[in-house]
Amino acid sequence: MIVQGILGEIPDIRGIATDISALGGGTRSEDIQFVIQGPEIEGIDRYSRAVMNRLSEIPGYVGITRDLEIGKPEVRVKIDREKAADAGINIRNIASAVGSLLGGVDVSDYKEGGKRYDIRLRLIREQRLLPEDLQRIWIRSNKGELFDITNFVTIETGVGPNAINRMDRQRSARIYANLEGKLLADGMAEVQKIADEIIPEGYSTKFSGSAEVFKETGEYIAFAFILAIILTYAVLAAQFESFGQPFAIMMGLPLSFIGAFGLLFLLNNTFNLFSMIGLVFLVGLATKNGILLIDYTNQLRARGMNINDALVEAGATRLRPILMTAISTIAGVLPVVLGIGVGSESRQPMAVAICGGLLSSTVLTLAVVPVIYSYLDQFSHWRPLEKFKKKIMAHE
Repeated sequence: MIVQGILGEIPDIRGIATDISALGGGTRSEDIQFVIQGPEIEGIDRYSRAVMNRLSEIPGYVGITRDLEIGKPEVRVKIDREKAADAGINIRNIASAVGSLLGGVDVSDYKEGGKRYDIRLRLIREQRLLPEDLQRIWIRSNKGELFDITNFVTIETGVGPNAINRMDRQRSARIYANLEGKLLADGMAEVQKIADEIIPEGYSTKFSGSAEVFKETGEYIAFAFILAIILTYAVLAAQFESFGQPFAIMMGLPLSFIGAFGLLFLLNNTFNLFSMIGLVFLVGLATKNGILLIDYTNQLRARGMNINDALVEAGATRLRPILMTAISTIAGVLPVVLGIGVGSESRQPMAVAICGGLLSSTVLTLAVVPVIYSYLDQFSHWRPLEKFKKKIMAHE
């Protein structure tokens, strides 16, 4: 941002400073990389400019550019197909002759002194500078007759793009922008909203670069989070041989979210990929307290103790191991929470989410999980449910 500010003070110069991509390979690393695809390059040029103009009016977007530049001089050679066919000249031969003589064609390579040089054959520089130089080209028909190429082509001059980029076999232009004081998710939502208002049907849009990685990784982590919940519930249901008790145990998970999001907000951390990973960790860390509490309660009830006394005794007995595991885990992530160590800034949201989640789940589990457990036990002894169980047992 310092370099960007210096460049902005230089008159008549539009300079852009961006970070070096961690992926290497000369790729750009702007926060926003928005791709517009469509059938016509003119439409892509018009709509991409409109999106860039709208973004420049919104605070938080700096260094707005694109990889499409219209204005490069070009010479267009249009072939009269009917005249060429009447003269017995293949259209491909005309295109090949113009491309080879003016643009050149690779014919061989030359090695000398450990170096290799590509040999490219084309007209000398003085014979390929002006559009009128095309009149020097003669083409041979299928019968061997020579014709002036100007009899079959029309030469037009104009301007065009510096390069025609394609993505998924469609013409495309990519808009680049860095964010300043704005979250990536918010920036992506704003850009997509502007594009939906401007770009008509027939043209498509997508994100690439870090924005695309953020979106895909977020979807993968969300899938991993849901899968972790399902697998945890399945394992607990098999271990406790019950479908209700695992539900009571996993009530510590939403309780952990209270502390995770609360501490992220208090410490001014963002909800990003690292904090999402922290929430996945909490699926296992937050349920361990409930496992310790419910497992010992079941042992006491198996000895003949009523449910209320068993819950009170289990809470008092398991308080020490619950606190020991919670405090040791929080102490392990505390250096990252405080930003101690090289590279800890990027991992800090994950540690903050884990620390806050453990704090809230440890305190609230001892109060909420026993209540849910007792209500589920009462439901299991509900008279209509008992009659239903007896009917099933009698039928068997």
